[in-house]
Amino acid sequence: MSIRRIPLRIAVLAAAAVTMLALSAAPAFADVVKRGNYTVRAGVTIDDNIKVYGGTLTVNGKVEGNVYQYRGGSVIVGTRGYVGGNIIERDAGRVEVRGHLAGNIEEYGRGDALVTRSGDVDGNVIEKSDGLVRVLGVVDGNIEEHGSGPVIVGRYAYVDGNVEEERAGRVEVRGRVEGDVEEKGAGNLLIYPSARIAGDISESGSGRIIRY
Repeated sequence: MSIRRIPLRIAVLAAAAVTMLALSAAPAFADVVKRGNYTVRAGVTIDDNIKVYGGTLTVNGKVEGNVYQYRGGSVIVGTRGYVGGNIIERDAGRVEVRGHLAGNIEEYGRGDALVTRSGDVDGNVIEKSDGLVRVLGVVDGNIEEHGSGPVIVGRYAYVDGNVEEERAGRVEVRGRVEGDVEEKGAGNLLIYPSARIAGDISESGSGRIIRY
């Protein structure tokens, strides 16, 4: 049996065609811009990104793209709400997920990031200033706190990734963490009796590991 070789030029063109098809299949989101408080009502779907300036965005329906919040407001994903992209909050407001978030939470101001008991985040929770990160629901990615705020993993919470706090904030673990838990700064790492941590536990700063 003979094997026919495909000319290199044809193979390269075929690979390029496949790549172009894959890129063209990726969704290209436009931006929906709102000012002041705004609610995506239940049953309503926004197929694009949404940007809110100077107000609180409440998602009770569906947002397929990313959510951006600027200047004096919060982002709340209701129990039946869904965000298919990331939530980026760039001021002092909080991010509260009661429904489902398929992307990441990124909080760049002094606000709080809250994942409540019914909340589900497929991505990471990243807080870059002094706000609180409290998880009472499910986070499939990592939790990163880069400022001085605390990280609290509640008793019935589940984190599939790692938990990391870099500065003076404390870390409290009462729930289940499948990855590592590390505190790198001056804050203490508090491990409660109900905690279940599958990975390593470490304190590399001036804080202490305290087991109750």
